[in-house]
Amino acid sequence: MAADFNKSKKKGVLFLSLSAILVLADQVLKLLFFRLNPLFEFSLDKISILKIKVVQNPGAAFGLLSGFKGILLVVPILVIGAILINLKRIFNSNKAIFWSFVLILSGSIGNLIDRIIYSRVIDFISVLGVPFFNLADAMISIGLFLLIINQAFSKDKKD
Repeated sequence: MAADFNKSKKKGVLFLSLSAILVLADQVLKLLFFRLNPLFEFSLDKISILKIKVVQNPGAAFGLLSGFKGILLVVPILVIGAILINLKRIFNSNKAIFWSFVLILSGSIGNLIDRIIYSRVIDFISVLGVPFFNLADAMISIGLFLLIINQAFSKDKKD
């Protein structure tokens, strides 16, 4: 019983530490790009491969829901709460589930911090013409992708 508690405690410390490091990385990058406000574009045959520019996004992905500040604050709080409530289940899941939720939690917190401080999200990178995004957006997207792939190919559908 004590061994299970210690194992769960170690996973909890790892989960929260990884999340904190990723949130910090997201915030440092946003602050760096926000302060420097660089304009950088790498193109190949008129196809923009990489653009770096600060874009302040008052909405969700691609500027959607820009007039719905309340929803844009409540949804990430609910996501963060749901993850924290289900930590024990996450710890008892496979590594893909663990990493999925580390990424989703980190990205949600990172963008929530922006919404609280700036009333918008700071985006700064565009790849292959995709609308501008930030590290938090990438973490959420990768986390959701991992979760979907894991669920699609999981032999044990309980996770």
